Amino acid sequence: MTPIRAFEGSLGIYTLRLATADEADVLARHRASMFRDMGEIDEQGASIIENASQDHLAALIEAREYFGFLVEHESDVVGHASKEGRPLYEDLGFEDSNEMRIKLT
Repeated sequence: MTPIRAFEGSLGIYTLRLATADEADVLARHRASMFRDMGEIDEQGASIIENASQDHLAALIEAREYFGFLVEHESDVVGHASKEGRPLYEDLGFEDSNEMRIKLT
């Protein structure tokens, strides 16, 4: 997948790109982790959300009704929406909001 934006951080180059339907499991895992990290759910709840959302996310991506973004470093996905991830997303150009807005033009 073609990167949308790249930037250099303290550990090297990071890239922002759209997720594919084949990566719905990654999105589901990171989404569940986000809610767990915010204290909204426990480990059991995270597991339920992750398992329940994989197929749904894949279908939405295929239909182009959902666009997930991934941040990679050395081919590993390293970012998800969390308090700890906020500085990374802001460095990539996302606006400071709870909606993770970015202008791609």
